[in-house]
Amino acid sequence: MNILVDNIEWMTFNIILALIAVILGIIFLYINNKLLKILVFIVWMLYLPNTIYLITDTQHFSDQWLKLPPSLHLVLVVQYIVLILIGIATFLLGIYLLDKFFSTSKIKKNKILINILLIITNYVLAFGVALGRIYRLNSYEVFTQPQKVISGCLSLLTSAEAMIAIFIFGTFTSYLYFFLRKKINIKM
Repeated sequence: MNILVDNIEWMTFNIILALIAVILGIIFLYINNKLLKILVFIVWMLYLPNTIYLITDTQHFSDQWLKLPPSLHLVLVVQYIVLILIGIATFLLGIYLLDKFFSTSKIKKNKILINILLIITNYVLAFGVALGRIYRLNSYEVFTQPQKVISGCLSLLTSAEAMIAIFIFGTFTSYLYFFLRKKINIKM
C-alpha cells in the first residue's frame, strides 16, 4: 500500500512541474513587455520537458506491479493511466502554445519554418527529459545547481547511447504532436 501512497506524492510533484510549464506558456502569450516576455520564455522552455517527462515514469510500473498484491493492481493501473494522460495533455498544450505564438508572430506565413522550429523544440525537450531521467535533474536546478546541469549536459552530448535515445524520443514527440494536432483542435 505504501507504493500507491508514495506514487501519489511523486506523481503530484511531477504533475505540478508539468502544469507550471503550461501556465508559463499561457502567461508568455499575454505578456507585452519584451524583456519580461523573454524571461518567461526561457523559464517556460526550462519547464516544458516536465510535461512529456511524465510518460517516462512508466518505467516504475512493472516493478511496482510485482510488489503489490493483485487486489491493488487496478489502482496502480489507474494511477499510471492518469499520469500518462496528464503528461500527453500538458505536452500537447505546451507545444500548442508555442505553435500558437509562432503562428501569430512575424514568421506566421512560413508554415515550414514553424514546423521546423516545433520539431527542434521537441528534440530540445527530449534532451531535457534525458537530463531528468538519467541525471535526476529538475528544471529549477538550472538556477540552484548550474554546475550539475552543465556537467549533465556535457555527459549527454558525449554519450552516443544517450544521443540516440534523445533522437528517438524527440522523433516520437514530434510525431505525437503533429499527429494529434490534426486530430484535436485546441481553442484558447
